[in-house]
Amino acid sequence: MELYNKKLNTSIDFSVKDVDTTGRVLSLYWAAFDNKDRDGDVIVKGAFKKSVAEQGPKGLGEQWFIKFHNPDLPIATPFELEEDSYGLLARIKMSADTAIQDDTLKFYRDGHFKHQSIGYQKVKSQKMSDYNELRELKLYEGSVVLWAANPNAKFVDIKGFKSPKDISKELELTIKGLRNGDYSDQGFATLEIKLRQLLQAAADLSGTPAAEEAPEPQYEEKGADYSELITELKSISNTYNY
Repeated sequence: MELYNKKLNTSIDFSVKDVDTTGRVLSLYWAAFDNKDRDGDVIVKGAFKKSVAEQGPKGLGEQWFIKFHNPDLPIATPFELEEDSYGLLARIKMSADTAIQDDTLKFYRDGHFKHQSIGYQKVKSQKMSDYNELRELKLYEGSVVLWAANPNAKFVDIKGFKSPKDISKELELTIKGLRNGDYSDQGFATLEIKLRQLLQAAADLSGTPAAEEAPEPQYEEKGADYSELITELKSISNTYNY
């Protein structure tokens, strides 16, 4: 039996339910039901019921919200964790006095964080005709992750970007955060990692090696003008010694 697995909520269009910057509460779907993922698994409603009752907010309070599946980066425990018709919904209060919580709220607010994943153990599952039905799971944690899961274990899943414009939009968002963000030093360090990964993704997509100094992705899409973005990339590259 596998003791620990990771699974992304692949229904990313609906994975962030609400970001309440006034009350400082995140409402996030850690998992979605009846959604066949790239592993061929489908989580059904009720799969988390026992685990959440025993170890969730109304139980031992042991199911944490963490960064990047790293137990050394705990964020907070949810004050609500429940199943609804869509999936496993977590509601988490973010303190302004703790850098990791404040940055997390701001990153969701600004669109840098979009994906959630869970760390879990399979308890009961059933092989169906073309998928594996997960009927009971022991939930260990929910994580925020920068990118969608990648079976090739690269940092950035190129398949998640449908066109050069997708990478361009994410690069612009990241540059905006680096230039104008109100994050902690750790928050800016996370954006620096994100920028490096996006630059590599752009180089991989264009088929050219990523230069160590001022990378300049080449796109062939007609009608796309990346001159302003490339200027910004050079500025950021010089700032961070790429």
